Amino acid sequence: MKLESNQMRCTEIVGSNLATSKAYRTHGLDIYVDSSPFHNSRIGGGDVYYVTSCHSDDSGRVTRLMLADISGHGEEAAGRAISLRGSLRKNVNQKSQSNFVQRMNEEFIESSPRDQIATAVAASYFVDQRRLSLGIAGHPNPLLFRQSAMQWYKIDEQALRNETSLANVPFGICASTSFPTRNIAVEDGDMFLLYSDALTESLDSNHDLLGIDGVLQVLNESPEKKGPCLISNLRQRIRSINPQNLMGDDATLILGQFAK
Repeated sequence: MKLESNQMRCTEIVGSNLATSKAYRTHGLDIYVDSSPFHNSRIGGGDVYYVTSCHSDDSGRVTRLMLADISGHGEEAAGRAISLRGSLRKNVNQKSQSNFVQRMNEEFIESSPRDQIATAVAASYFVDQRRLSLGIAGHPNPLLFRQSAMQWYKIDEQALRNETSLANVPFGICASTSFPTRNIAVEDGDMFLLYSDALTESLDSNHDLLGIDGVLQVLNESPEKKGPCLISNLRQRIRSINPQNLMGDDATLILGQFAK
């Protein structure tokens, strides 16, 4: 199939809303996906995770990921998740990540009930430039690990916005919203974490929301710093704070670690 000038050639690695805990390898990136639907539903949940490997002459090698969290639970949310996965497959080959997220929003508005929304986070790793591009649609901001400091950090929220008053809002609210991209230079051993709001809406020991700062603290206090052990330890530590944590919603994590 002939590609348009604004498209890349892409191969899907994984795209689903079902329970999983698997590792994947793309050019220069080790990826770990861990997803637990609400009540371990066999039909999956409202969290959609998607990973694809792309290439074009001018962009070079690109790994693109998205984590989307559809409002609601049960069959309705699972059905919308399957529809959203189809939209991902259709639009993921856009060279511009902002255009990719914008098209996802437009198609979500066209195909969803008026009261349905979805948050999402997109990440594109441009292998040859050693550059990570991030875009947010009303979703908790990704976290970044710097190997040089052995520390997890929040990504500046203002850097993921622009001067437009209506930007970065969830899918399903406004077709004309914008989704600016934040570009980050990365090195071998650095990592990023995408996660659903089941983590930030977990409770701390005082029964207050953990929030991004609480999740960040748990990560930095964890003895595990790599791969699937880090994800497993993060889940265990959040559950140990309150046994109801991560039980009342779909809970998905995508960890990416940069390598040669």
